[in-house]
Amino acid sequence: MNTILILSALLAQQQPAPVTAPDPSSPAPTAALAASDSAKPVASPWKNEAQTSLNLASAYFDQWAPGGEDNLSWTIKLAARAERDGSDWNWLSKGSAEFGQIKLGDRALRKTTDEIKAETMLSRKLSKYLNPFVAAGLQTQFYRGYKYPADSLPRLAVSDPLDPLYLSQSAGVGSKPVEWFQTRLGAALREVRTDYFTTYSDDPTTSEVEDWKVEPGLEWVSEYKQTIAKNLLLQSTLTTFTNFKGADEIVLVWTNGATFQFTSFININASGELHRDLQQADAWQWKHVLALGLTYNLL
Repeated sequence: MNTILILSALLAQQQPAPVTAPDPSSPAPTAALAASDSAKPVASPWKNEAQTSLNLASAYFDQWAPGGEDNLSWTIKLAARAERDGSDWNWLSKGSAEFGQIKLGDRALRKTTDEIKAETMLSRKLSKYLNPFVAAGLQTQFYRGYKYPADSLPRLAVSDPLDPLYLSQSAGVGSKPVEWFQTRLGAALREVRTDYFTTYSDDPTTSEVEDWKVEPGLEWVSEYKQTIAKNLLLQSTLTTFTNFKGADEIVLVWTNGATFQFTSFININASGELHRDLQQADAWQWKHVLALGLTYNLL
């Protein structure tokens, strides 16, 4: 009897444990691990760009018979933009800052360029030909600006940081028929704020000196930006504003630029800017720059 009990206990120990059916509601461990491995971070809806560039030019003369003056000039520029392009809305913000100086002979440093610009625009995308928008922008400078009438005359201060300060607000409809061109037309407010240099804001027809000028009107802006052959960037922006007081009151700003990128860091660039604003000067204003420069993409 004892022998039979011992044999039964040994056989019970050798039998395999009962298999329990897996719970269908719980995921398989391998599937969970595969899902965790394949998970990727959600991409940001914003597309950000930032680029800085430096242009340098120098000339040195020693006993040079035809004549000439030593000179050294430099210009640094920062441009950035952030865009959120959804199926129904587009929000674009962009800005630029540029500053440059020149040292000519024994004369003190002189400013060659000085500008700060910023703009933001929110558009409702109904179609590529009809996009209602609201926009706002500003423009000013970093450092006091001077005019130099002649070497024998003292320099004349003509501007300061935030003096003048240009502000604009607009609302209307825009169109973007192709990726590289867009235009917009809308009602606008153009404001000029000054402190000391009130010639930019003063109305000469009144007895008071105004340091804040607000003009309602109509603004039309067209922009072209296209990269050709992967290394030639062409840009052009035409902005016009009218306050309906006559053709002489129309403000026009037309900027153009071409940049040929030799390598990731070296480029040659040309730019030109045409201004017509009789409040600033009783003439068409024009400047152009051709330079070899260094660029670096921050974003």
